[in-house]
Formats: sequence, structure tokens, C-alpha cells
Amino acid sequence: MHWFPASLTVAFLAASEAALLKKFFGRERPLQMAALPMLYILPVFLPLLVFMLASGRSLAAPAEFWWVTAALVPLNSLGLLLQFAAVNLSPLSLTMPLLSFTPAFVVFIGYAWLGETVSPAGMVGILAIVAGSYVLNLGSFRRNDVLAPFKALYREPGSRMMLWASLIYALCAVMGKRQVQLMDPLFSAVVFWCLAAPFILLTLRLTGHIRIRPMLRRPTLGLAVGLAMSAHFLLHMYAVALIQTAYMISIKRLSGLFSVLLGMAMFGERKVGPQLAGSLLMFLGVLGLTLGG
Repeated sequence: MHWFPASLTVAFLAASEAALLKKFFGRERPLQMAALPMLYILPVFLPLLVFMLASGRSLAAPAEFWWVTAALVPLNSLGLLLQFAAVNLSPLSLTMPLLSFTPAFVVFIGYAWLGETVSPAGMVGILAIVAGSYVLNLGSFRRNDVLAPFKALYREPGSRMMLWASLIYALCAVMGKRQVQLMDPLFSAVVFWCLAAPFILLTLRLTGHIRIRPMLRRPTLGLAVGLAMSAHFLLHMYAVALIQTAYMISIKRLSGLFSVLLGMAMFGERKVGPQLAGSLLMFLGVLGLTLGG
């Protein structure tokens, strides 16, 4: 499969997993809902790990790989929990498009950490992402307060959580790039999720935030979400292996647009014109940021 249709499929899967999770388990508490997919991706990733080991694949890897993985597991887990808790608390069309902020945050992290600069075209892309977030919340516009759409980002709990998730994913993107430089993408993904999923479940269970037994009540629906998420993660790594990460991620951010459409189809979200326009503008911003450098 060519990298473009693979990346487009990843975008649709990313939107679909969030929509399915909200549709089937949206009445659960935010953390309970957010943790549930971790239980149902293990039947996919654990057999993959066993198969890789049985095929002669060694777990031997450079020490740096394990250090990076050890840092990524809690960090990415926090981002994932924030993302799905955001979807639980707020409309899909107002939350998922905000993941488009991740590439913009990557630029600022690169500037602050590595002294990297962004081109004028890239800066236009960042401004388009910010403008898209404004358009996304035009329903909050007030004549006497032109900043109301921006303020709505912080008033809406799901939007606020998703912005934090985007920032965390930006940090993870920088670290994850190093991870796949040290080992191949498929191995990295399988090992990572075989560690991250139990980490999330055990941490939240031991701290009393989730209960495992209720997660087992609807295994068919849980597996549907788990399979969508597993396909998303594996196809993501496949696409990354075919093209530069930045190009793949730019197409993946079409998930925001898909989420608005799924919000209409599955949850009856109405008056989503601003969300459609905002998510499209944010996608174009990501595209400009990617192509402009």
C-alpha cells in the first residue's frame, strides 16, 4: 500500500476509534472509558510479540532504546488518557480537531530545545492552526467579546484536556522519532504497547480510578474498539516506514475533519459548520507547516 492511502486510513481509524469508544462506552466515567481500549488491544499486541519472539526476534536493543521507551510509556499514556477523557466530556467535533496543534507544538519545542527555526510558510501554517481553533468555536462568538471563541477553548473541559494532550503528543513525537531510529517501527510499536497498556491499567486500578470487571461486560464492543485502535497503531507505523514522519502526520490530522462528520452521523451533532470550517483550516495549517518546513 502507498503511504498516502495508508495515512488516510490511519486518519479515519483515529477518528473512528474515538467515535466508537464514545458511542459504546460514553456513559462510563472519563478515566474508565479512556482506559478500556487498553484491555482490548492486548489480545492483538501480546500474540504479535510472542510471534516475533518465536520467529527468532530478540528483545536485545540498545540501552538508549529502553531509556526512551521508559520515558515514553508514562508520557504517552497520560496523553492518551487526556485525549479519550476529552472525547468523553465534550462533543467529538470540538475536541478531536484540536490534535492539529501537535505539529505546531513540535515546532515550538524544537525552537526552545534545539534552537530550530521555522520558515515563513511554516509560520503561516501555525497561524492557520490557531485561526482554525478560533473558527472551531465560533458558536461562542459575542459582539462585545471577540476573544470569546478562544476563551471557549479553556471553558470547555474536553477542549482544555485535548490541548494538553496535543502538547504531550508533541513531546512524544520528538522522543518517538528517536525510538524508531534505534529499532524498526513495528518492533517499537509492539514492545511499546505491550508495556503501555498494562502500565495504564495497573496504575489506574491500583489508584482506585477504574474497575476491571465492568470493562468485561461487553467484550464484543470492547474488541471492536480495540481492533480499530490496534489497526490504527500498526498502520501508523507502517506508513511512517514508507515516508517522512512529518508528511504522514499531516495527512493523519484529517482525523479532525472525519471526527466532525462522525459526530454528525453517530451523535446527531448539529450546526457543525464552524467545526467543519475550523477543522479544514487547521488541516491546511498542518499541511502548510509540513510543506513549508
